Amino acid sequence: MTVEVLVAILVSALALLVLPRRRLRQYLATASTLGRLQYGLLLVPSIVFAALLWADLWAGSLGHSGSSRFNVIIVAIALWGVVLAATRLPEIMSGRASRTPPTGSEFRDIPYPVVLAAAPFMVGAAFLVTLAFAASLLSGRGGPYSQLFVALAAAAGLAVLLAFIVVLIVWTKLLLRRWLRPTHRGTHHTRRE
Repeated sequence: MTVEVLVAILVSALALLVLPRRRLRQYLATASTLGRLQYGLLLVPSIVFAALLWADLWAGSLGHSGSSRFNVIIVAIALWGVVLAATRLPEIMSGRASRTPPTGSEFRDIPYPVVLAAAPFMVGAAFLVTLAFAASLLSGRGGPYSQLFVALAAAAGLAVLLAFIVVLIVWTKLLLRRWLRPTHRGTHHTRRE
């Protein structure tokens, strides 16, 4: 019950944060169609999921068991997050995405181009993990769902491994590129000779 309250509060806070204010309406007036779609995919489901979570909490307080409803809502929220992340993939894969990290984000240990290179694999892994979680909920009922869970869990593990490999390869290339770059001191020294 505590986890459900926390999730309901977080989703409600997200819904309140993305409500259209004056500055946001000005941005949306000049935004592309994809930007408006992304905003709509953020606003409408956040309100719907917040309402569903509070309704489920209300039903739980009345004595109706709602653990299966909560699990379905969590799977739906996870799929919603994957869809939101996937809306950025065309921009990232075409190279139109900015190579500088957004303001306020912290990528101290991993360079931002590495994050962009691994993004398609991370979104795919998140999608497979979400499907594996949904299959695990259904596997308790028996039948082919348990085999589906095993297959999806293995595919999700492979996608996560692939994302890590991409991060390591791209990160290594960036580090090597920086290491092989002539420094100011090195170029100055070669000019004297």
